[in-house]
Amino acid sequence: MAAVYVHAGAEVYHLDFEGHTDTDFAYEDRDRIEAFQGRIDLAAAATRGPTRVTLRLGGGVVVHSQLVVDPDGPNRLEGRTTSWPLRRLKALLQGHRLVERVIDLPAVQR
Repeated sequence: MAAVYVHAGAEVYHLDFEGHTDTDFAYEDRDRIEAFQGRIDLAAAATRGPTRVTLRLGGGVVVHSQLVVDPDGPNRLEGRTTSWPLRRLKALLQGHRLVERVIDLPAVQR
């Protein structure tokens, strides 16, 4: 399931999908519609698939994530790669190993 959030006061448009977080910002009125529509379009495409989500975890906490729709096909669409350096540093300082988890979701039959 994909979830799109709007933080109107901060002009932040946020997508959560299978552990991946994708965020966009817009400060001008004309840009807000485009940013919001971009998150909705990405959520719809990710839900339809095929989609690959790559998560890097440290101590069970996501420290890096990437979303790619149609990863091996002609209509490849990449979301933003998200990284949390402080989470990563904390996990490493606590002695956790970084583990990569790849989630491949097939296309939904229409």
